[in-house]
Amino acid sequence: DARGLGLSSFVSIGNKADVSSNDLLEYWEEDDESDVILLYLESFGNPQKFARVAGRVARSKPILALRSGTSRVGARAASSHTAALAGSDKAVDALFWQAGVLRAGTLEELLDAAVLFSTQPLPRGNRVAVVTNAGGLGILCADACDGAGLELPPLSEETKLALQQAIPEEASMANPVDLLGSATATTYEAVLPALLADPGIDAVIALFVPPVVATAADVAETISRVARGADKPVLPVVMSADGTPPGAFAYPESAARALGLAARRAAWLRRPAGISPDLDRIDRMAASAIISEALAASDDVWLEPREVRALLVSYGLPLVEERYAATPEAAAAAAAEVGFPVVVKTAEAGAHKTESGGVHLDLRDGESVARAAAEIGAPVVVQSYVTEGAELLAGAIQDPVFGPLVAFGPGGVFAELIGSSRLALAPLTDVDAAELVASGKAGRLVAGWRGAPPADQAALIDVLHRLARLAEHHPEVAELDLNPVLAGPDRCVAVDARVRLRRPSQAPSLKTW
Repeated sequence: DARGLGLSSFVSIGNKADVSSNDLLEYWEEDDESDVILLYLESFGNPQKFARVAGRVARSKPILALRSGTSRVGARAASSHTAALAGSDKAVDALFWQAGVLRAGTLEELLDAAVLFSTQPLPRGNRVAVVTNAGGLGILCADACDGAGLELPPLSEETKLALQQAIPEEASMANPVDLLGSATATTYEAVLPALLADPGIDAVIALFVPPVVATAADVAETISRVARGADKPVLPVVMSADGTPPGAFAYPESAARALGLAARRAAWLRRPAGISPDLDRIDRMAASAIISEALAASDDVWLEPREVRALLVSYGLPLVEERYAATPEAAAAAAAEVGFPVVVKTAEAGAHKTESGGVHLDLRDGESVARAAAEIGAPVVVQSYVTEGAELLAGAIQDPVFGPLVAFGPGGVFAELIGSSRLALAPLTDVDAAELVASGKAGRLVAGWRGAPPADQAALIDVLHRLARLAEHHPEVAELDLNPVLAGPDRCVAVDARVRLRRPSQAPSLKTW
């Protein structure tokens, strides 16, 4: 087309009655005429196979995808924090990242990125230099870069010295570099090599609005000529009443989004494939027995606290010490065994304890424990009162399309308000689990927020692996919350847990491809 993007093949597969996107990925993997793969997806017939195939193909060819129908996909009543924080569209994001698929937000973004991948090298990182002949346009581009996950670092002193030889004294050598309205094609030809030579710069976005002294075609051709000889991407953005020249972007936001996807691909290619670790202290048979007994009377049930504990212990998950008490007197005796101070909680299956008033904290004698148990209503659970560590949430759900998912994010009573939980599809590799623990707002808590000591990352990663294995082995585990998980410097422990079981549908999937 006018932007220099050609098609080696175009396939419309309708309802995927006999050919799926997985089939086409495997075909294009072997097609020497295809350099970039574009997908428009409404559904996934076999997400697990898609993840395997796409993860292999993306190592050699970029895969760009546009997903529609996101506003209502996966809508369902969610009773647990994990289910409320998760959603099928988040599951798509998790699937795409793990498989190396780049998700475009619009059709325009899909085509912009395709042009970039077809014509330019990948950036080595996300550090961008912006050069412009209009200061306001440079600021707009800087904002768009920030939204696309890109950084505009300061230029090196060597780069600034080189720029001084090519631009007027009143021009700005900050990043964005403002060449002023007097800039011509010759100015851009002198400035771009200096920016590309800066070791702290991974890509350049060159912006131009035609003044009286230079034409859009001349400057666009100059930028493109410099880009053809560069080992870093150079994205021209030319805003002209005469239209966008071939190979250029019409708006700074378009260039920033496309470059953001390119940087994301570069980061994914550097990401190790990872392995699924061996886990000890797993008693799969014991977990199956607990699940079978609970589902004998109902196809959808919240487990009682004793059943929850037994299930989690069977997979080696770290839990706070606790006792089950049927009466206030028994609660006081249990507290003496556990050791003061303690927490008294309702033993009602599936309850949001803080919302229902079903928890009393920091009780320091038997009398206060008995009083709390009477107020809550027996039976109750008596636990050690643990306060050290960051409050985190770890959980697992069975997505109706994608199967078992693991969630990790900020925990406590504000888990849903804060949000920012991240998902990964099971099975988890060591890389998947480490990324969940280290990324987002939860990652900042784990690293030590506002002077707090860093949490035990290895212990948290182990928890995620065990949750993933539990969800994989037992699809009956529909929703599972560990909230909060208190993570300190040398251990982590779950102080509250809720598990919902649901008998899986027996209707087999007709699609295996």
